Amino acid sequence: TEVVTAATTQVVTASTPIPAAKPAVVDVSKGILVEDPKPMNKKDQIEMDEEYARKLQEKEESHVQAKDV
Repeated sequence: TEVVTAATTQVVTASTPIPAAKPAVVDVSKGILVEDPKPMNKKDQIEMDEEYARKLQEKEESHVQAKDV
């Protein structure tokens, strides 16, 4: 008769997660920061509209004068 003895070994796994390796290169590029324009005050808007209307009227008058010549 033949006797066979089997050896048992226990395998233990790591219970703590291994963090992923971080890349060695750091991104140093700078993006363009775009901010939303702030809404104008009513007073500033009125002044801007008046200035635009004045310039538009001057332009129309210059066209009328050029036509008359």
